[in-house]
Amino acid sequence: MFKDYIRRVKRIVGDDQEKAKKIICGALVVISASTNDFSLNFYGIPIRRFQFITISAYQDFLLNKLQSFVKLLGIIVEDNLSMVMGCETAKAIWSSLEEQLLPNTIEKEVILKDSLATLKKGSLSIEVYVRKFKRSTDQS
Repeated sequence: MFKDYIRRVKRIVGDDQEKAKKIICGALVVISASTNDFSLNFYGIPIRRFQFITISAYQDFLLNKLQSFVKLLGIIVEDNLSMVMGCETAKAIWSSLEEQLLPNTIEKEVILKDSLATLKKGSLSIEVYVRKFKRSTDQS
């Protein structure tokens, strides 16, 4: 449904990606998980009962999926929205974000490790040393 919403917004605003991002970022998103999931998926798909022996296990599975989706919506800020605009599933969104953000994260981690490895207190006061430490972590 969310992908349908994005498609409709794009159709309305045309090629104006900035306007589409503004509309989507300002949208109210309602998420529903209900007993319908049980009747259609747990009982309607025979293999589900083999994957999840108990209803409680299936409930935990659904709650984890819901929590992941809510967390995902929470991290999609306006800057990152363009990275996931064409994605149709939560997996595709995670993959897109990981592909685009992870290299930068790994690079920052290497820089931070190098910076901290070379950081020495020596004759510095604790205050100056902590400031230097904070500056190193803030820059990476």
